Amino acid sequence: MPNDNLTFLDAFRTIEHPYFQLQNHKTLFIQAFAQNAKSVMRSGDTDQIGILSTSLYEALFEGSGVSLRATLDRIQSRIEAPHTLETLLSDFFYVVLNHYIKAGYGHQLGWKRIARLSDAVDRFIDWSRTLDYSNASASPLLSPEELALETLEQIRLGGNKIDLLNTYMGVPISYKAHVLHTTEKCAYIKAHPIQEAAAKQQQAVYILSSGLLENDIYARVKPVRYRGNVLLELHSLQPLQVGIYRRQNIRVEPEGLITVSIHHEERIYKLQLFDLSLGGVALLNPKHLPLNLFASVQIELPDRLLGKAMDINARLVHVSVFENNEKYHFQLHLKGSEETLLGRYIKRREQEIIHTLKMWS
Repeated sequence: MPNDNLTFLDAFRTIEHPYFQLQNHKTLFIQAFAQNAKSVMRSGDTDQIGILSTSLYEALFEGSGVSLRATLDRIQSRIEAPHTLETLLSDFFYVVLNHYIKAGYGHQLGWKRIARLSDAVDRFIDWSRTLDYSNASASPLLSPEELALETLEQIRLGGNKIDLLNTYMGVPISYKAHVLHTTEKCAYIKAHPIQEAAAKQQQAVYILSSGLLENDIYARVKPVRYRGNVLLELHSLQPLQVGIYRRQNIRVEPEGLITVSIHHEERIYKLQLFDLSLGGVALLNPKHLPLNLFASVQIELPDRLLGKAMDINARLVHVSVFENNEKYHFQLHLKGSEETLLGRYIKRREQEIIHTLKMWS
């Protein structure tokens, strides 16, 4: 059984004195741990090293609610033999002690402060050896949803926020939110009114990976009232092994049905506009079109859409086949004036969509 006496944390969290302020060293200490971690952790975990370094600093020195046990477990699971967690922690504290000792140069502070910190380091590393890092034994007992809920509880305890994402009518809606409550089955969050409206419409939301969350999470949404406030109940959480795609361009859906003409080799095809961006356009048709992949075409956008008709050169890059429709994805080759006109429409349509969400919020 591990020793649960964590009094060494008191020493870490009270090491400040007039000549040593933690905030002035926070970035340096986080970077020091990250630099050492890069040489002992799996190469594929580069993106997580910065997150883990920050979590360890906060758990040791700030008492922010970040779980020290969970953070060490995540670090240990990424260390490659023959390297060890003990060596990684020792190298990190050599840096901490070095800067702490230097801060005492020229000041009559005595050695007790340094001895207290050194003793705390010894006790912390000794404690870290007593922990059971066998993730494999616990993983089969916990579902991905349970692990996600446990992480959201850690975030709640730390007073941190989560990043949410909905894509409504092509427009990405992304705001931060507070985790207010968790249970064994769901979590309750307070979201931005526009995010709340989008999530209600889609009955779902994505929680983006950041901080303690290693993966994007898809969650079903149910609005509930709690003490006079509307909260979003997140349930059926599904961590995603592959992160969701973040579009580089705003892609908006038109208002109402818009027919678009495709000109190719002296033939004209009429398709329904699904969405468009500065980078591309997607069109629907119930029948298969005799267009080869990467075929060059000219797309005629009607004046109803932009205020005047516009012909744009494009290339077919993908065809999605569904039961009743086929979706044709075209890459647009815009001239300067075309990009300006289309950009204005997309911006206006984006504002209309967000205004609709505001009305529902």
